[in-house]
Amino acid sequence: MEAAGLGLALHGQARRSLDEGDLPGARRQLEEALRVRVANGEQLEAAAVRLDLANLNRLMGDPREAARLASTVADWYGQRGMAGARALALARLAQALLADGRRGPARTAAEQAEALAEAGEDLALRLGVATAVAPVRAATGDAGAGLDLLRWAAGEAHRTGAVTAGLAARLELGLLQRQTGDPAAAMATLETVRREAEARGLRWIAQRCSAMTALHDVL
Repeated sequence: MEAAGLGLALHGQARRSLDEGDLPGARRQLEEALRVRVANGEQLEAAAVRLDLANLNRLMGDPREAARLASTVADWYGQRGMAGARALALARLAQALLADGRRGPARTAAEQAEALAEAGEDLALRLGVATAVAPVRAATGDAGAGLDLLRWAAGEAHRTGAVTAGLAARLELGLLQRQTGDPAAAMATLETVRREAEARGLRWIAQRCSAMTALHDVL
């Protein structure tokens, strides 16, 4: 397989590995995809791989590396006038900063991401950004706005048939409902999402739902 095809295949496999809940495997595949993209001089594709690596590092408990990668990618996109791509990178940066306890910078990155996404017409991008930044808004004093963003994202995803985006938004909605003192709604949301995610082979989402409902049972 030629280098360009190999990089694409590895990136696609990494995303499938993440969906299946194999985070270590996904990271190995992303790191190899990045090596191939860089060696082949594919800067745009390498930036996309780095952004997925940023998200994976956050999920695997390394928010500082996640923030470093997301910030680098956001700057790269910004230097090239790629506002939409920069919006998603800033949203990932906001998530990483929040996970690292840096709430002020997280809120700033989230606001920048929202402004850029809302200025465009890419609904898929707006859904991704909204789902990423809603928990940041909630954690920085605006829980109502965070819940509204997630309900909007879930509704738009349902309307347009964006199944994975809708499940991601509803997962975050359930988590936020739990955090804001509505455990019954949270349990109902997470259990529904778990069943739908399992039926579609999205094991990572299903596993997160199961972990949260099990924690609720313990508490």
